[in-house]
Amino acid sequence: MQPPPSAQRSDLILLYFFFFEVFFATFLVAFAVFAFFALIVQQWSPQDGHYPPTAYQSAFALCIALQAIALIWFAMPWLLTFVKNLSDSLARREPEPDHQAGFAAIAGTVIEANRPAEW
Repeated sequence: MQPPPSAQRSDLILLYFFFFEVFFATFLVAFAVFAFFALIVQQWSPQDGHYPPTAYQSAFALCIALQAIALIWFAMPWLLTFVKNLSDSLARREPEPDHQAGFAAIAGTVIEANRPAEW
């Protein structure tokens, strides 16, 4: 059974909107990166109609530094979790008294006490 034509049209319009949105966002990001790069390069004065290689090297270095900062920022939650789990697994701790297993027999069934509710 096919959906009604109005639902098909609205679905198609929504799909077109998402494609346009992705294209437009990509265009804006690329334009912003190129404008940022040009601003950095223009900090040097042109020599014989060209900017010196130092200007381009500085712009590339700054772009790479910003990407490295973004990578660290996005990886920070994973790194913190990894370090916490690693330190927990390497640490020797005495079991706490309320975490020791206990058992109770109720009507012929053995139930584990003092544990989380993941039975």
